[in-house]
Amino acid sequence: MPTYHYACSAGCTLDDVRKSSGTFTFEGTIIAVKSGTLIWEVQHGMSEEPSIKCPLCGKKASRTMEGIGAPEWFIRGNCYLDKAGCKREMDLYKLNKGDDPYAGMRQPGEVDHIKDKLRRGDKPKPKYFT
Repeated sequence: MPTYHYACSAGCTLDDVRKSSGTFTFEGTIIAVKSGTLIWEVQHGMSEEPSIKCPLCGKKASRTMEGIGAPEWFIRGNCYLDKAGCKREMDLYKLNKGDDPYAGMRQPGEVDHIKDKLRRGDKPKPKYFT
């Protein structure tokens, strides 16, 4: 089931939740956003339109896009035709970001060698026959 984010239409904030420490009970995920608005997650089907109420004040809540993080992805070049190049670029991106699944097994300096290899594309040297 998809997860949707809801915000209180009355303008409840996270500070209101902190002030009502003893009376507030909510079984779900509350999301902290920079604006301080009270936002929580609800799971329901895409075609459903449930009547969601604020867990703090009981007023009607509306669906919001606030608090939804943008997915992190990377595409460079013409990846439709150059799938090997796309894989090299993605592997290089992940190594630069620090998402190396084999980081614990690598020797010191091996990651730099792999990064150079991915940048070059590791094309074989041409052979000349005379």
